[in-house]
Amino acid sequence: MNFELAPFLERLAAVRAPVLLTHGRCEGSPIDRVTVLRDALPNARLVVFENSGHHALEEEPELFVSTLRAFLEDRPLPLPSYLGPGTLTERR
Repeated sequence: MNFELAPFLERLAAVRAPVLLTHGRCEGSPIDRVTVLRDALPNARLVVFENSGHHALEEEPELFVSTLRAFLEDRPLPLPSYLGPGTLTERR
């Protein structure tokens, strides 16, 4: 079975719920893999954890939990978040 990105991204455009995407700056996977999702989701925010790799919850637990809690409570996030599409543009 082959995965086709274009139809997947088209379906993501229909998601209206707020979405929090996270990425660790030290992650081995390129950030482009997350920004493509951020750009496709109309109400997505991307937070980059500067001192984490793939496991931000384990590597920066207090910051991760406070970020998630703020997102769920619709409060300003403790880290910059980036809205798409396009380049990383800081929004709080």
